[in-house]
Amino acid sequence: MKESYLHWMWENKVFSSRFFKTIQGQEVEILDFGTFNHSYQGPDFQNASLRLEECILHGQIEVHVSSSDWLAHGHEGDIRYSNIILHVVWEHDLDVNHPLSQIPTIELSEYAIANQPSLPQDKYGLACVGLNQLSSYPWPVNYKWNLIVQNYFKKAQHYLWHKRPDTIQVLYEMLGAAMGSKVNQHAFVRLCKEVPFVLVNGLPANQTQFLYMTKSGLSEGNKSSYFEYKGLLPSGHPKKRLEQFAKLIQQLDFVKLMSRDWAYRLNCLDELSELSTAIKDRLLFDALVPFYVMRMAGQKQVDKHQNSLCQQLFMRKLSGQNSFTKALKKQGVEMNTYLDEFFWKAKYQRDCAKLKCLTCPIHQITKEVNESEKDYSSFYTNFTPCE
Repeated sequence: MKESYLHWMWENKVFSSRFFKTIQGQEVEILDFGTFNHSYQGPDFQNASLRLEECILHGQIEVHVSSSDWLAHGHEGDIRYSNIILHVVWEHDLDVNHPLSQIPTIELSEYAIANQPSLPQDKYGLACVGLNQLSSYPWPVNYKWNLIVQNYFKKAQHYLWHKRPDTIQVLYEMLGAAMGSKVNQHAFVRLCKEVPFVLVNGLPANQTQFLYMTKSGLSEGNKSSYFEYKGLLPSGHPKKRLEQFAKLIQQLDFVKLMSRDWAYRLNCLDELSELSTAIKDRLLFDALVPFYVMRMAGQKQVDKHQNSLCQQLFMRKLSGQNSFTKALKKQGVEMNTYLDEFFWKAKYQRDCAKLKCLTCPIHQITKEVNESEKDYSSFYTNFTPCE
């Protein structure tokens, strides 16, 4: 249990009623849940109002996982906490005769569990499902697309790729980042900038590999490389990946990749026998697809055929599992297609990494789940679920 999750519950009022009962047996009606104190100095919620029996109280509300946290956090004797009208806890673990127990206190655990709706069709078993009371759970396909496209745009903005005129160099760096995976993606991008595409274009693969090895510091006897290799399997070692990347650059036709010919984009990867299916899929979904989405952002008209092909790609079955998909599967989340994987990755980055959940180890929690920060529907208006 995380206190930040209790803050979220109280701020978003995920309760079927405003009526509670304190541990002292008093009836409480919450008139105003208050405003969350983002400064994290002083009580958690300001300007709250409630009806306690026949009295109307205005003041502050403090939220804790356990009642004893009041003492552990040093609130006892702190003048900032002298106007607390309600203590909200997940568990009351103090003796009823303790002086702190005289503060009106409610236990949220009872109301959260009682408030959780019955969802017999629910297969996910995530704590956030019941607490959010999703009327359209599981999430619609359009919501999934919106979140995936948003995530792609954020990635583009992070690297400022969308503002650069050298589009071939941009794609070159994106392919490098995909080849480097999570451990060495930034090292690959740096290398691609130090050894730009115009320098290796048309060179044999062995000469390109020599340039990469020399510039990156991975050549024999050089121990000053900015690549990480400790803990990696032999297949993921930077030297092996640079060899594969050099062959990839030598075989790809970047002029055709700039076009809208999705058939070439797929076939060019399938012909690379040196690469595993997992690497090919990573190049496709982490480089070619986001590059396509970024380019579509600057076009007034959307190509229906190209969008349909792009959508079908995400309906493909996963070629393998990683630690993220394995963790989701342990929670009972269906992870069958790339649409499932990339939706949950985008959702985790936007929501789950910021807030903490009740029991889910990967923090599956979302706020305003069926609303998007920005509408990108114009870029995938013609995407429809595959039959």
